[in-house]
Amino acid sequence: MSLRRWAWCGLAVGALAAAGLRGGLTLHRYFDTDELVHMHASLLVAHGNLPFRDFFEHHGPLFWAALAPIVDVPHDPVNKALAGRAVVTLFWLGLLLLVARPRQGADALEGPLAAVWLAAFTAFAQKSLEIRPDVPGAFLIVAAAFVLTRPGRASGLLAGVLIGLALWCTPKAIFPAAGMLLAAAWRRSAKSVGETALAAAAVAGLGIAYFAARGGLGKLWSYYFLYNAGYPGARVSWSATLGPSWMSDPLIWAVGLWGLRRWRERPEEAGALVVALAGRAVTPSAYSQHLLFVAPFLAGFAAREALL
Repeated sequence: MSLRRWAWCGLAVGALAAAGLRGGLTLHRYFDTDELVHMHASLLVAHGNLPFRDFFEHHGPLFWAALAPIVDVPHDPVNKALAGRAVVTLFWLGLLLLVARPRQGADALEGPLAAVWLAAFTAFAQKSLEIRPDVPGAFLIVAAAFVLTRPGRASGLLAGVLIGLALWCTPKAIFPAAGMLLAAAWRRSAKSVGETALAAAAVAGLGIAYFAARGGLGKLWSYYFLYNAGYPGARVSWSATLGPSWMSDPLIWAVGLWGLRRWRERPEEAGALVVALAGRAVTPSAYSQHLLFVAPFLAGFAAREALL
């Protein structure tokens, strides 16, 4: 059997192992305290409460609204939690499929290698399992990066909508989104990038109008914007996030960052990766879930570099 066939077999085994690990962890891994917070918020929304106005939170309200009708169905609390994990697993699968997509002029192995490498990335495997808005937020950001590579005005507008939705999932999305748009200006016209930004602003405006209509605008501003801007956490970016991740996954970090030297081939992804990483320096409490916005782009550059 040829070397490439062995490579395809290895990737298939890796994908099956990732799926098996995901299934086992979904059923048996402990629940992070953040997961319980998001479950509680979703159940409050399911029973008519408005985030921020009726209860304190500082995460994105879109995730709770989407999750509410699903987790409200099961009667047993454990089944509610498993339903929540099933939802984020769909976004996990979507992220892997986006990363695995074929690329023009690239080796056919590149996408599958990136997806398997991403699935094995420790922080991604752990945090994408958890019921948290960062998982759909990361999916929307990666989808926006993919759409921005397509020509035409419609793709720019769609990317803006996806970015706007991501920002209603989590404010962490602001960093890769900003990097993506800055880099997109290198490939697309300033007018096109401006239209993308306006589409994102329009989605943000619709959400703000909704909260204003329901009497929650002041609390939205206080908790989702002001509170997050000055989040009272310790600056733990290296000690709690980047340092442990470098120790557990040194190869993908080294190869992926080295692959950034070819950023002109994929400017939107490079911009998202670089600014998402740089954002760790200004985020008051940069825990491992922030790497959900880094890992998909890092895996793509690592796979590209590995197959050159």
